[in-house]
Amino acid sequence: YRPGPTAQKPMSVVVQQVNSDQFVGQRALIIGGSRGLGEVAAKILAAGGADVHLTYASGREDALVVAADIGRWRSTPHVLRFDAVDKNSHIEPGEDVRWCPTHVYFFATPSIQFGSRRRWDQALFERYCAFYVHGLARSVEQISILADPTKQPVTVFWPSTEYIDQPPPGGAEYVAAKAAGEGLVVALRRLRPHWRFVSPRLPRLLTDQTSYGTSKTGDALAYLLPLIRGL
Repeated sequence: YRPGPTAQKPMSVVVQQVNSDQFVGQRALIIGGSRGLGEVAAKILAAGGADVHLTYASGREDALVVAADIGRWRSTPHVLRFDAVDKNSHIEPGEDVRWCPTHVYFFATPSIQFGSRRRWDQALFERYCAFYVHGLARSVEQISILADPTKQPVTVFWPSTEYIDQPPPGGAEYVAAKAAGEGLVVALRRLRPHWRFVSPRLPRLLTDQTSYGTSKTGDALAYLLPLIRGL
């Protein structure tokens, strides 16, 4: 049994915790901004005055709901479709072809499945890697097309997991893929030394992915806000 979607804090709550000019001048691209941590990040940044573009892969209606909630309090973000794992999908900045991000927040993820498996599931590992490794690398290449013509340095935020230090039962494939993603981040720092790559290891936070089970979850807004401020 999986419960319904986990509702994140509405914009009316977020604007009370963020100074309206805190992120003015930041052009933020939220990859996977229709639900979960991406939704929270989009609200935080918009509340602080950032120019927000958020993407979705399949949840267009979810993305439009998030954009509408933000638009009641701040400038409505631009919503665009981008599937990080689809080689035929491309980041299109919209009508302003000169728009390029100063900050990118990568939250694209498949459904996270933990179980009591005693055998390695190669297909599941590859599914995670499609997002956390190949999807991240492909997104960076897509963003470089927008940013390189202006030589604009870009900050890329890609969340890893604290489970790398203490893997949960049945989570071997997930942890291994996240560890591979951390290795990619190290490589990307060398390949693009003028960019900044930030990959904090996040604890279990309350989202659709963690709304079931008995493990303790943290508040996504309370945890992400200081991290985003630190960027």
